[in-house]
Amino acid sequence: MKSISKTCVLTAALILGACSHYSDDLASLDKSMKAKPGIPTMTAAAPQDIAPAAGPGAGSSMEVPLDEYLAREYYALAKSENDQAYDYKAAKQYTQKAVMASKGEAVPPFRVESYDVPEKMVPELNTARGQLISALQQGINTEALAKAQTSFDCWVERAEEASDETHYAECKGAFEQAMATLTAPAAGEASTVYQLSFLQTSSVPDEASKKRIQYIAEYLKAPQNTALTVALSAPADQVGAARLNA
Repeated sequence: MKSISKTCVLTAALILGACSHYSDDLASLDKSMKAKPGIPTMTAAAPQDIAPAAGPGAGSSMEVPLDEYLAREYYALAKSENDQAYDYKAAKQYTQKAVMASKGEAVPPFRVESYDVPEKMVPELNTARGQLISALQQGINTEALAKAQTSFDCWVERAEEASDETHYAECKGAFEQAMATLTAPAAGEASTVYQLSFLQTSSVPDEASKKRIQYIAEYLKAPQNTALTVALSAPADQVGAARLNA
């Protein structure tokens, strides 16, 4: 019985040691985040109030580095998962990413194939990740980029455990808002091109394109944007004509 008891104690100690590792890092981040000067974080805004992704001053040397925003956004996710959702696996992942970003290390977004998400969601998530990677390569508007990346990771991680879309809707919405910020028409640009996608052989836009159309409409309704014009193009066939009309 004594040997069994010792084994149990040893096993318990090992488990506690494994669980406490990321929480120690999270506690360390608590201190470092409070010690750093505050960095403004993105808040919900009407499309006409969102700063353009390019134009005068964009991407200047005065912009906060991406890793600093990533560190704060991943830290916020880790705290939420640890303190409110009690999802310690997710909290550990976000803590590790926050630590990497705080050290200036490259932190890529999650890969969809690494998660057991519903098969029907894979194409949409892969498309979203491709758009995110393209935006990251441009490196403009680090605040929106960080919000887009961390929201994407949240979307993927919650999609794996979701019983319905309400579980990841907030993360998906935050991702789409951040991406809309990145594709906002730039000041002084002659034109900005938006790619819209439709359901196969139909004139019905997919969900992402519906949101993009709504964003563009709201942007054009702003008084300062009333002089802007819109030109539409589509393949010269029956389907293309139906999509233009739609």
